[in-house]
Amino acid sequence: MFSPLLISRILPENVATLSSHHETKEKVLSYSDASDVLRYAFTMTEAAIDHEYER
Repeated sequence: MFSPLLISRILPENVATLSSHHETKEKVLSYSDASDVLRYAFTMTEAAIDHEYER
């Protein structure tokens, strides 16, 4: 089973990574909508957890 600590570390890292891209930041600010970024961050986190779980 995966650790909640692992999730609490990976998800913010993924959000920060996505938010560090200029194009992403501009899109979020101009549309006042971060839902795409959050959805993708959750997808990335889920993939990382699946990868960790497979070890």
